[in-house]
Amino acid sequence: MVYEELERRLNDGGYMNWVKAGQCLSLLRDGLLPFTTQHARAFHGDLLNHNTQLKKPCQTSACKPEGNKVIRFRNELMHSCKLHVGDDWMRHFSTSLTKLLQQLGGVPQIATAGKHIKEMLSVDLSIYVSGLDRMDSAALDGLESDSVLHWEISPVLIGQWEVQLLQESLQESLHAADDDAKPKDPEQLKRLGGFLQANRDLGLRFSAELQAINSLHASE
Repeated sequence: MVYEELERRLNDGGYMNWVKAGQCLSLLRDGLLPFTTQHARAFHGDLLNHNTQLKKPCQTSACKPEGNKVIRFRNELMHSCKLHVGDDWMRHFSTSLTKLLQQLGGVPQIATAGKHIKEMLSVDLSIYVSGLDRMDSAALDGLESDSVLHWEISPVLIGQWEVQLLQESLQESLHAADDDAKPKDPEQLKRLGGFLQANRDLGLRFSAELQAINSLHASE
């Protein structure tokens, strides 16, 4: 089987939770983007129309951004040293996410994202990678047939979700945000490097990042 290593990783429930939560946040981001962009532009346009002074460049340091106060669940997920989140964390995450989606349920893009997020939270990704069909996975999980994923899911797609999440985590660990001025987390980098080396497929995929991590450790 081509995806033996991916299947092995997803058989770890905590790692599968990590991948699922990351994909849920990606779906939420895609659903929120049109809504937030439209309202932010309208809000800023209204501010400029009522206060022309805002159109002038700021000449003091008071306008320098202080950095994102980024969302707690998202931070905990991306900075998880073990790339692993437990079932209790997932339950709290699911509850918070559901409340947010309910508040914004009138927005079409968010309503669509909410359906996919609900399905993602209930699905067992390891079953899809192992080759069982969707009806088998529903029976094993005790799910009703109408709660099974509505989009086509495959090991290739799951692998893409994993790679995207790892890529984002690596970028954040290797490059401190310009407006945050926080030092790189050596423990996070060490664990990420060890994880990539322990998984040959990911080590090959992220060879450049792994080399950068090893170089940083060598310079310490």
